[in-house]
Amino acid sequence: MRRAPEHWRPFFFAALDYEPRTLNLLCLRTRAQGPWTKNLINVYYYAVLVARHYVVRGRVQRVGFRLFVEDAASREGVRGYVRNQHDGSVEVVAEGDLEALLRFEQSVRRGPAGARVDDVQTSEGPASGRFAGFSVSG
Repeated sequence: MRRAPEHWRPFFFAALDYEPRTLNLLCLRTRAQGPWTKNLINVYYYAVLVARHYVVRGRVQRVGFRLFVEDAASREGVRGYVRNQHDGSVEVVAEGDLEALLRFEQSVRRGPAGARVDDVQTSEGPASGRFAGFSVSG
């Protein structure tokens, strides 16, 4: 069996635990002088946060649309708010990583069973980070 050069120290990672922003890994590494050692390290996952503003038109009020959006946001880990507008539309402001927002947007465009989504206007901007969770209002 061939041995790796002594200056080469391969790292083998096994995922132990995943939280939204922290990935705890068990690092097993070789040392030229000694046996395998185990070290617990933290690797931080910095996702690019994106903010999107949606105005949803159609039959979206009085059909459970806001609660549906709140459930989709909690499922995807998206923060922001949803509220009814006076013209019969629903406004959604959402912040999260891009992949989560894309999945969230698919849910918003689909809507709950009793809704009919005719149009979704989308605008993107920088994330403010001011939302602690997702809320339903108005």
